[in-house]
Amino acid sequence: MKQIYTLLERAFSTVHLQKIEGNFTRREWGPNLSSKPAATTVATAEAVVVAVVVVVVVVVVVVVVVAVVVVVVVVVVVVVVVVVNLLEIRQPRKCLRSSKDTNMLKVPRVNLKTYDERSFSYIGPVTWNKIPMSVQLQTCILERNAHFKFYLLLSLVVVVVVELVVVVVVIVVMIVVVIVVVVVVVAAAAAAAVVVVEVVIVLPPSYLLV
Repeated sequence: MKQIYTLLERAFSTVHLQKIEGNFTRREWGPNLSSKPAATTVATAEAVVVAVVVVVVVVVVVVVVVAVVVVVVVVVVVVVVVVVNLLEIRQPRKCLRSSKDTNMLKVPRVNLKTYDERSFSYIGPVTWNKIPMSVQLQTCILERNAHFKFYLLLSLVVVVVVELVVVVVVIVVMIVVVIVVVVVVVAAAAAAAVVVVEVVIVLPPSYLLV
């Protein structure tokens, strides 16, 4: 094997003094691989991969932080709305004040002699039953409970929708990031492999010996 490498080295001896690839002499193509353009290309590919990975990590962190902030803000707003409505429900004075400002509800006393089913109207004098204040207050509280349930349901729907949107956005960003990283790493590896193959083919056999 040594004789074969010796013969090959002698065959390359006339080439060593000339410029290989039109740019580099034997002295410039010495055993120090760090001085070769191949090493520069590999280092550039590694730098590109590192830069892309750093950018991807920063983007992922920013997206996750923004998603968490959005979810926290929505949850806080919903909690505030629910607490405010709950406090309003627990304030009977407000219902009393609104009830006193309006007239007391009057419901007609149904009497078959004074009610005409054909004309859907009352004939003659009509007596009215007044609803007590306690019933009116109870109605007010029930209405506030209904509003509270509506706001609570709406708040839950908003929270669920926002969380679903945030999850979908994060998943899409992660998929895009993975695709970009794979493409960049494969491209850098392919470029480095091509450069290494060119170096192996161009360098004399004696430089390949360890």
